[in-house]
Amino acid sequence: MNNKPKTKRLAGNSAQSDALKRNLLTDLVVYEHLETTESKAKAIIPMFDKVINIAKKDDKRIAEAKLSRIFFGKNATKEVMDVLVERLSDSDGGYLNHYKIGRRKGDNAQMVKMMIK
Repeated sequence: MNNKPKTKRLAGNSAQSDALKRNLLTDLVVYEHLETTESKAKAIIPMFDKVINIAKKDDKRIAEAKLSRIFFGKNATKEVMDVLVERLSDSDGGYLNHYKIGRRKGDNAQMVKMMIK
């Protein structure tokens, strides 16, 4: 019997973990780059791919409704629909570049810089 969790929790409970992921995803879309820990980056990469695929494949109104449930703020939804879909329309996946930038001084956590292609 497999009792391991299907997804990795990053915060205290699942609601906090989901809010953290949505917050990081919103910041990544708005600012187009992000520095975070490696475990948080691993959790965000598949979510970002799904967001871009939703915006590319669905009807515009349906996609905006779905994305507004994911992001915190209308600016991120507008940015995805107007800017990122056009820029990333030629590729099918792998929309993020991520680089290890060293370890954080306080707790020695591996840090990653993520940038949208």
